[in-house]
Amino acid sequence: MSVNKIIGLYFSPRIRGNSFLILKHIERNTNRDIEIININDKDIKECKACYVCLEADCSINDEFNKIIEKIINADLIIIATPVYILGPNSVFKKFTDRFISLFNKVEKIYNKPVILISIAGVKDVGEGYSPLALIAPFEATGFKIKESIVLYGALPGEILIEKDNLDKIEYIINLIKNNENKKDIKENICQYCSSRYFEIKNDSLKCLICKSEYKLKEGELLPIKKSEIFFGSIEKLKEHKRWLIGMKEKYLEKRKEIKEIIKKYTE
Repeated sequence: MSVNKIIGLYFSPRIRGNSFLILKHIERNTNRDIEIININDKDIKECKACYVCLEADCSINDEFNKIIEKIINADLIIIATPVYILGPNSVFKKFTDRFISLFNKVEKIYNKPVILISIAGVKDVGEGYSPLALIAPFEATGFKIKESIVLYGALPGEILIEKDNLDKIEYIINLIKNNENKKDIKENICQYCSSRYFEIKNDSLKCLICKSEYKLKEGELLPIKKSEIFFGSIEKLKEHKRWLIGMKEKYLEKRKEIKEIIKKYTE
């Protein structure tokens, strides 16, 4: 698939900070027009967990649905967010909390490629859980993670000075220009969701994204148990949507009983 329409979303209160500059640098050096949007500038409200969006557009009257339409119509999405206290800033989380609505648009976003960029201030302190937090909502809703990288720079513009940053950025630029997937490097990643992040549990490793389990033998991950949750296929995503709708129906059936319980604690 040719990459003609690219949308770049960033989540920083610094209008011309590193998140913005990295997107402009990629635009200039790929010779492609990128529609750059600062989500921090948009009217995006918190998810209400009403589940209306599972069968229609999100009912909240703000700019979220318009941005999702732009994502649907794009060939590639680039996400850039600053790291605050070892995680992505709250604007990113508020935006991706609304991704439950994407289970109603599975066919439109499934396997749509996304590049994720975490921008941390100090390398010695690091990026914390930011890469995992960026990967999770996109992996969970069916996007294809084309690449996820971490760059370091605290001051505006510093991101484009350090050689390590420039090398990673050049790699991303080449992926876009040549319409390639990430380098075929042998690495220990989850076979089912491509996550690099695992929890040590007794003598096994559990993927923090899809919960599949592995053994580590001579430095290589060997699968023990594949997760049965909703990752990995369009059918699984549709099945999860049906499950969510079922949970809403279950609530409606028990609404009177639930209200009586709530009443005991609120009167």
